[in-house]
Amino acid sequence: MFLKYDEDARFREQVGLLICALRSDLDSVKEVAVVQLSLFGPKAIPYLTSALSRAFVETSSSRYERSNPEEAINGIVRVLGIIGDSVPISDIANALPRPEAVEALAKIGNNKALEAVIAGMPKWYDEYVKMRAHARPTDRLSVCKLKPIDDFVRKIFGYFGEEGKKGLQTALHEGNNETKDTVVKILAALGEPDLIPALLEALENVNFSTKAEAARALHKLKVREAVPKMVAELLKTQDYVHSSSRKAENKWQDAYRALAEAVLELGSVDDWMLISFHRTKVPEVDYYGYGCRKPNFNAAIINSGERAVPGLTKLLQASDPDIQRDAEEMIAKIKRGKK
Repeated sequence: MFLKYDEDARFREQVGLLICALRSDLDSVKEVAVVQLSLFGPKAIPYLTSALSRAFVETSSSRYERSNPEEAINGIVRVLGIIGDSVPISDIANALPRPEAVEALAKIGNNKALEAVIAGMPKWYDEYVKMRAHARPTDRLSVCKLKPIDDFVRKIFGYFGEEGKKGLQTALHEGNNETKDTVVKILAALGEPDLIPALLEALENVNFSTKAEAARALHKLKVREAVPKMVAELLKTQDYVHSSSRKAENKWQDAYRALAEAVLELGSVDDWMLISFHRTKVPEVDYYGYGCRKPNFNAAIINSGERAVPGLTKLLQASDPDIQRDAEEMIAKIKRGKK
């Protein structure tokens, strides 16, 4: 039988050789292979997805540990992202949580790709943070190559534009607690004014971890108009502490810390007095850990000096004798110049 070496056979061989080059130990060889494969365009997609499936199988077998299947996976998804066709989205999604897969989906940039990126949270987000924290100069993705997580998510969602922001806000309403926490971190990284209402809404979430992330996000963005809501949530958290068991401590102490740190920096002396003189009685244990005990608000009030005196003077007329006593002691310390 006569086998003609035609154009299709030539193309298959070229693609096959370049896919093999993606497994090279030399970055320069891999980069050239990525560029050449992407130039073939959509015609190369069936060969790339087939090679991707084989590489996935290899990762589950120790027989192939020297054949660099991970390098093949990362290179192939990069090529598919550059080509930008929507056909292989599900194949690329199978490569999550690898950063290359996240970026490839973002480059495709349609709604299906966005859904895959959001569905992959928080795993790809957490994996990226972990990779960057433990990266060494010799790693495939060293600290030099891995941008800070905020820069990475800004790049990813920059590809999706307004649809990306809408998708994140939908996930904040409909996702599980872990997804909501990650969405809040991403919204903080994006830092755009039109996303502030979503962060304010997250501040009232019943899940304490989401509440904590929202407080940190608003603190990071210096959103002072969030302070009244933060104070209200801080007081609710204190009341929760009073009504809950010691076993529930882990649920709320991170939220208390995040809210307290934000109010201490962004709030005013009036805000600090609202919290300091809130009359929830909390057992004398380290419930306000992590450097955010209630006395920090007392110290902030005293350190504000004469600005605090008018408000404290009003509290001398309070019906609660404990409030009167505490206010009187603070005024005395201010007058004596004690910190």
